[in-house]
Parts: sequence; C-alpha cells; structure tokens
Amino acid sequence: MLPPDPELIADALLSAHPDAEPFEVPGGELENWLRGVGAPIDDADLMAATLAAWEVRRR
Repeated sequence: MLPPDPELIADALLSAHPDAEPFEVPGGELENWLRGVGAPIDDADLMAATLAAWEVRRR
C-alpha cells in the first residue's frame, strides 16, 4: 500500500471546503474534515505537508 499523498489530500480538502483558511480551521473540525476525505490524522508530518499544499492551492 502506498503512503497517503498530501497533495491529493489537499485537493480533496480544497474541493470540499473552498472558502476555508487551512491554518485557521479549529483542530477538531480539521480532524473531522481529514477523516471525511479518508486521510489519517495520526501523522504530524503528513498533516503539515497537507496543510502547506492546501494553502498553496488557495493562492
């Protein structure tokens, strides 16, 4: 099994929540959104990469 791709997770989050500011979403809500797109929430490095990729896409 391939590891989760932060770029694909960011695409899914942007599609599901186009007006959200990635670094302003409260932690519990972000965890729910991540679960909603099938992303694991227990990998801090993956989450950091996902949030960074999501932020870049919003520009």
